[in-house]
Amino acid sequence: MKILVISQYFYPENFRINDLVLELKKRNHEVTVLTGKPNYPQGEYYNGYSFKGNEDEIWHDIPIYRVPLRARKTGPLNLIRNYISFAWNSNKRIKSIGDDFDVTYVFEVSPITVALPAIKLKKKRNIPIIMNVQDLWPENIIAVTGINNSIINYFLDKLVNYIYKNIDLILTASPAFIPKIKNRVINKEKIRYWPQYSIVSIDDCTDKIIFNQEDVNIVFTGNIGEAQGLDIVIEAAKKLINTNIVFHLIGDGRNKDKLEKEVEKQQLQKNCFLWANTRKNHTQLFDKC
Repeated sequence: MKILVISQYFYPENFRINDLVLELKKRNHEVTVLTGKPNYPQGEYYNGYSFKGNEDEIWHDIPIYRVPLRARKTGPLNLIRNYISFAWNSNKRIKSIGDDFDVTYVFEVSPITVALPAIKLKKKRNIPIIMNVQDLWPENIIAVTGINNSIINYFLDKLVNYIYKNIDLILTASPAFIPKIKNRVINKEKIRYWPQYSIVSIDDCTDKIIFNQEDVNIVFTGNIGEAQGLDIVIEAAKKLINTNIVFHLIGDGRNKDKLEKEVEKQQLQKNCFLWANTRKNHTQLFDKC
């Protein structure tokens, strides 16, 4: 099967779509990736990349088409520019990478506009679209930017409805997403719960993470960004400093540095840990829960 994968984020950025693409390739599918310039989570371009040009490359014999996009940097305005630039440039680039695919797979970690080039290709060649919804819109963009204007919200609602309407199969990372998405589509049957998966066996882990069995260990894994509201964990850890309740946060994101500094400032190193975002750490922590 010839599969076009569209994701604003891709290797060398650390996202699950990297592993999925490799697995599809391993199963003898012909995979092509349309993505942007790596700059997540710090908001600065990785070494060897810049805004200018397409900078296409081959990764594990998989063609990677990269379009220019504005680096995230900091602040809501730069984030919006980042989102718009990828949607705009990928929508233009979709013309030049071929149109003989069997299916388009959209990895939707914000923004939801990542689906627009797939919809353009579908309208031209009737290529079905599968979208993996990791972030719920417009709730996510409102939480991250703080923008809550009735006119903007109206526009976002129309945009989200249009995108969902044109997707053939919607995979959701959380059961809580399903009722909200159902309210936006006519065909409720095209929505499926597709949970996150483990990609490393605990037997493959060499550096074991040991929990104190006398502690109550609370684990969060995922994106450490503004939308996750993890500042409240720091507040909880501060109030519970003299208890046996310990918080473990594993992941990367725009807010990780801020949280690490706050943990140090509040002297919470004994009951609040931020782990590196590695597959082995995920597996070990889940195994100990």
